[in-house]
Amino acid sequence: MGRFKVPELNRRRVLTAAGAAIAGVSTASHAKANAGPVGRADTETDVIVVGSGAAGSVAALFARQAGARVMLVEKSSHYGGTSSKSGGGYWIPNHFLLRAKGIADPKPDFLKYLVRVAYPASYDPEDATLGAPEARYRLYETFYDRSGEMVEELHRTSALKSKEYVPLPDYYSHLPENKVPQGRLLCSITHSADGSSGGDEMMWQLRRAVLAAGVDVRMETAAKELVQDDSGRVIGLELSMPGGETTTVAAEGGVVFASGGFAHNAELLDRFHGKPVFGACALPASTGDFIPIATKVGARLGNTASAWRGQVVLDEGLLYPAVPSDVWFVPFDSMFFVNRYGHRCVNEHRSYHERSLAQYRWNPNRAEYPDLLNFMIYDQRTAELQAGTMPIPPTPTGAEYVISGQTLDELAGNVGKHLDALKTRISGLACAPEFASNLKRSFDRFNAFARTGKDEDFQRGETDLERFVNSSPPPAGKWDNQKKNSALYPLQETGPYYCIILAPGLLDTNGGPEIDTEARILGWNGQPIPGLYGAGNCVASPAHDCYWAGGSTLALAMTFGMIAGRNAASGRGAK
Repeated sequence: MGRFKVPELNRRRVLTAAGAAIAGVSTASHAKANAGPVGRADTETDVIVVGSGAAGSVAALFARQAGARVMLVEKSSHYGGTSSKSGGGYWIPNHFLLRAKGIADPKPDFLKYLVRVAYPASYDPEDATLGAPEARYRLYETFYDRSGEMVEELHRTSALKSKEYVPLPDYYSHLPENKVPQGRLLCSITHSADGSSGGDEMMWQLRRAVLAAGVDVRMETAAKELVQDDSGRVIGLELSMPGGETTTVAAEGGVVFASGGFAHNAELLDRFHGKPVFGACALPASTGDFIPIATKVGARLGNTASAWRGQVVLDEGLLYPAVPSDVWFVPFDSMFFVNRYGHRCVNEHRSYHERSLAQYRWNPNRAEYPDLLNFMIYDQRTAELQAGTMPIPPTPTGAEYVISGQTLDELAGNVGKHLDALKTRISGLACAPEFASNLKRSFDRFNAFARTGKDEDFQRGETDLERFVNSSPPPAGKWDNQKKNSALYPLQETGPYYCIILAPGLLDTNGGPEIDTEARILGWNGQPIPGLYGAGNCVASPAHDCYWAGGSTLALAMTFGMIAGRNAASGRGAK
């Protein structure tokens, strides 16, 4: 491609109507004004990628493959973003390994599954877009059409060699719309001696490929403001350098943002999410930088109340909001959750996203979220058999967040004392006076279900996902494991008993500027902003507020990262 001759750059300001706040108040019109010349760019490239996670790394690789000079900037000192903390799986329909096994994954069926879960209230299998908004449906089509291409090319070039991950069923594998309930989940082929295939391994491989491709990687370098020409095309970016100085980089192809969500921006969470959040697995750099940057140039926002969700240990969330880990699955059979009233409140073996979302059930009579805190109740058997499985510590009381009691009454009293001790960091949350009496009723009811093997309240253990979560038998030893339902076992009739308090948290948010099928950022008029692209958690996710399967997050990020990188390299956004 032709090289960019560095022009005199003008910063184009978009003036919003009076009173429009940052990030998000729709305005009827925008007026353009030039701020005056800012001088020549300090340096130039073809494509700037902001963010070093899976979306940014893939965008940089495909832009570089297309012949562009690429600069990748990362504001933290850690390469890989939140992707490096993930499980490292990516959920790809109709991928090459499925086809090699003769497993069909037709597009119409796949799209039905996506829409059925993302838009259950409007889903209509006879409708042209199955009941989804047309723009969203086109993104789903693009995901199906392009994700396999992305993963195959990374595999072919050895940038990221893929294999089938653990046979984790999709999170709604039991729905009739899902014709391939298991097998779409891939992960990287490990290079490490311990055989790990997590997010850190995936990002190690992508980083290696990015550096080998000659991408100019700048760490501790933050995006500040987009630069546009008089036509409104994005032609560069102002950056804050490690020493605090500002530099301007010209980019002929454009700028790709893949900078993460706003899980660690309290102001944006309050403005957009609106519900209590007690911590996030996302790295601290996930502060929603793209939202104010993009809205200054007229970007339209979407999906801002949505997130990839997961439960967190309350104590950890209060101590350090960037929690070491969310609580993913809880493969414990002699265990149940109750709310502040002592009532069992959820199917404990559903996915982390769904369990967290369920904590926002609203009681209009009491004007409260009665399930906001889940109290995970378990016995000595689970404490020993599941030792070291998050969130259970290696020894029964080996973590400060574990509450114990020799009897259920003592446990309930100690739960109240534990919450009292946290009041300096959180107020307004306490167990109801009837917590102890209802806890004993919930205990008896759960044990009765476990003995029959039938959970009449929440149907625990009746789906492929829940059976898979409990598919590994406990090691042989003093504890009996004979049961009628792999997900249910009665708690011991004598103590000690234990409790861990779980609160709603996030992996990261997934709302922000909207994109089209070419990963171009859309303006308030629905038209692309030339030269500006996005992928990953910093943009409005096609997933809406659902989580189809493990690996959905990375798969979407990587697919639209590929599209963004290629289009920025070709300058297609200007056409």
